[in-house]
Amino acid sequence: MRIVRFLLWTLYNSADAFGARRPVSGGPRSTNSMSEFENSKGLKPRHWYSLELDMPCQFVKLVEDPQYSSKTIPVYDLVYLTKSQPQVRRIQDIALKLANPEEMQQSTRIVAESISVPNDVGVMPQGSIGGMTPNVWWIATGQTMSSLSTNSFSNREAQTGAVYFLDMTKQSYNPTAIVTSPGYGYTHVEWVDMDLDGNADAIAIRTNPTGQQELVWMQQPPGNSKWMVSVIDKNVGGTQFKTMWIKDGDVKRLLIICAGSAEPQLVFYWVDDPDNDWTRISRIQKTVIGEEGSYVNIEIIDVNADGRLDILTSVTGIRGQPGKVICYEVPEQSSFQKGIWRKHILSQAFEPSVNYRALTPGGVYAFYPGKSPTEKPSILVSGASNGKVYILRPKSWSAYIWHYTTDVILERKNTIGVPAVRDVDGDGNVDIFIPEANYIHVLTFKGVEQQRNMPDSSITPHTSTLLAVFLAYSKTMQLHSLAINKRNVTLVSLSSLISRTKRCETVCFIQLLFSVEVSFVITEDVDAYFVFKITIFLSVLLKLLKVHSEVIISFIYDFILLVDEDHFV
Repeated sequence: MRIVRFLLWTLYNSADAFGARRPVSGGPRSTNSMSEFENSKGLKPRHWYSLELDMPCQFVKLVEDPQYSSKTIPVYDLVYLTKSQPQVRRIQDIALKLANPEEMQQSTRIVAESISVPNDVGVMPQGSIGGMTPNVWWIATGQTMSSLSTNSFSNREAQTGAVYFLDMTKQSYNPTAIVTSPGYGYTHVEWVDMDLDGNADAIAIRTNPTGQQELVWMQQPPGNSKWMVSVIDKNVGGTQFKTMWIKDGDVKRLLIICAGSAEPQLVFYWVDDPDNDWTRISRIQKTVIGEEGSYVNIEIIDVNADGRLDILTSVTGIRGQPGKVICYEVPEQSSFQKGIWRKHILSQAFEPSVNYRALTPGGVYAFYPGKSPTEKPSILVSGASNGKVYILRPKSWSAYIWHYTTDVILERKNTIGVPAVRDVDGDGNVDIFIPEANYIHVLTFKGVEQQRNMPDSSITPHTSTLLAVFLAYSKTMQLHSLAINKRNVTLVSLSSLISRTKRCETVCFIQLLFSVEVSFVITEDVDAYFVFKITIFLSVLLKLLKVHSEVIISFIYDFILLVDEDHFV
């Protein structure tokens, strides 16, 4: 089986024979620091320019403007936070200014100052507050362990952490605090109706004066009354969390997923109540997902494009152990609290920290290099203390293959902060904003939509198909029988596997494969000649439909990996 796998790998990676996925012709040229990534398959990054700031910045975010956005054309503001002089700054409608750094600097506006250290910002969901305007921001402020340069609690006590509202539709900006807590620091905030009164409440993590992180929710009051704070966990052990809804039988449950850093656990909280009533404190449960180390942040996204959401996270490298990027698959419905959150390590290419203050990697941020969100996303990784920025790209379109390449796309001398990534102007290119010291580095990637559909003019489908059959035949004749030891697989449908192979976008081709319904039983012994027959069968279909021949090689390569490396359970 490994010989067949090597054969198919060779065919798949042969540019001369099968036209490997090549960069789009005429794409932007990258800087010297990115030459290694540029020469590899896939995207070509370009360090466009660096926006120089008058003070350090460690956090940038692309905030969609609901007042001017439409379903087809979103409008984004670039927001960055400064801590040495606490401010929230905004560059409105970044798409119009993206090609002009001078205009970006000139149009930067301070929208919040005279506040505690800002940690995060976002847009309030529409209708969250009665009578709210179309564009209201929330701002989470206050000192946290990560925002302190020393371990002095007196510095923290001098600060008053708060969660603010900021109406962005007005001419003058005036942040209004809904919760203030002397000595505390708030990080991320999400909005969910926790008490079933029809009003959105605020979920947050706050750091108390002793340095512990508390998971809390703040009840939206009627009128202008005080927001009441309820504590879910007094020591959650981290500052980052995300919420997601999961189907549990006939009901949907809210999960609050927390990345533990001081407490090295990835956990989620849920309430054992069919209506999700979080006022029933005694019914709140805590479940551990993983214990891989100090978790940094969380992204909830369909990582392997199987139609189900996954948990994407990163773990810092400590005590001689490398840092990791990890994905956890959410268990099937009705088993989320007892089922196995299957773990996949996507990359370990991050050197361990040399001291406890240095953290590598930082956060992970998924994005789609093409225009289709149904494909596997790529992953942007902040190197944090090592001054690098990485891109993880899937090697396979198969939902069962978890192999990724890890490439450095930017290397600097200072700590990398929290970046932002998105196609802000709708041109198909991915725009990345990376904060480092007094700079925001702007990178752009050529979109891959055109690249993926581009036919290879160097070889015809007829020639490549015959070559594929000939090479496969010459090898399979040397292998009369191959043993595949599989414990859990009894039936595999080729049509089902190909339906998950996003590389083939020819509808008639997929429909034809479905109509044939080729299925077989995997036993303890599979004849290599059967693999050859499958190769001929698919090759003929490709020839008839004039589909690019790398589809078949990619599919069979994925299938061999699936069987040989126990990726399918």
